[in-house]
Amino acid sequence: LFARLSGGANTAPLEALRRYIEGLECPTPLRSNQLDLGLHHYAQGVTFLDLAAMLQEYMRCVKDIALTSAFEVKSSSTIRKLDKGEIVEILGCQTADEAVGLARVKCRAVVDQAEGWVTLKGNQGTAFLESASKPYLWLVEGVAALHKACERSSDEVGSLEAGEVMEVLEGPRKEAPLELFRIRGKAKSDGKTGWATLKAGKDGRPNFECARTMLCKSSIALTTAFDVAACAPIRKLEAGEVLEQVEPPKEDETRKLTRVHVKCTADGKEGWATMKGNAGTAYIVENISHQICRIGVPLESNHAAGSKVLRPLEPGEVFEVLEGPTAEVKPGDLRAKGRTLRGSREGWFTVSDAVKPWSPNYVCAKPTDLADGPD
Repeated sequence: LFARLSGGANTAPLEALRRYIEGLECPTPLRSNQLDLGLHHYAQGVTFLDLAAMLQEYMRCVKDIALTSAFEVKSSSTIRKLDKGEIVEILGCQTADEAVGLARVKCRAVVDQAEGWVTLKGNQGTAFLESASKPYLWLVEGVAALHKACERSSDEVGSLEAGEVMEVLEGPRKEAPLELFRIRGKAKSDGKTGWATLKAGKDGRPNFECARTMLCKSSIALTTAFDVAACAPIRKLEAGEVLEQVEPPKEDETRKLTRVHVKCTADGKEGWATMKGNAGTAYIVENISHQICRIGVPLESNHAAGSKVLRPLEPGEVFEVLEGPTAEVKPGDLRAKGRTLRGSREGWFTVSDAVKPWSPNYVCAKPTDLADGPD
């Protein structure tokens, strides 16, 4: 709605909001003087925060109370308990349940989106809900990843920069414990050794993929052509050499050999070599220990994820696996789903120490000057 009223600007003209309200079909339409009274504060235009404050109402649970399935207390069942401190979005007007003499209202719990009915005040006057502000969070420093789902193992859909404010759509809540599969290895570019996360969760998307490399197991000649009878030697391949596969292996049916076209990673020389001899001897095998980094991940000093970062592994880097994968179970993080005030990007993020509550309203703590501009 705000995008439509503002035309993509930061502020919607007051007249655009007025026309929208006047166009609504209401049983008792607002008179012109009522609109003047209600909108006179917004002569300079309406911001997204202004519109959200007009259309949304939030309350905080101040005493544990049941969230139920129906308006009538006697015929409803409990969905779950609202805990003290929980924030709920109000979805309708409060109505009295005459059978029990209680004021009831429909609401949605922000933490898990559970919807139901709740009692505002007991028949002895005990309040269960009180007015609250719409929840916002902001990133004080650093960068935070935005994910598609609550689980950190889900696809990354963007990132938050320091200073960005998020409208809280769901959460914060603890995610389930996460199983990380860790590998120890050596970066081929500089020989740096450390630990990295292969993937998060059994069904998580891997951060690495097998490189199309092969390993020389026993010394064999590198030659100029596939046909052993019509080729010349280039040099001898030594046991332990890593080779890049240029073409898939081919069978020499006449000599009962398997030959493969490779490129030496040590000196770049390219040619054909016998992968398997006619007696079944394996000279060259697929090298599953070499992985290619798909996305940037930190190379860390210890098996525990989050240990000292030695350096980042960049996408496309070759990583030689020396140990693992081995599993590590990490406690779930506190996670929230939000939408940025600028750009309307949505996603789940970790509510870390760098994420703090934010409010569009401030209380002046001591006298100060009010300027007519930012400079």
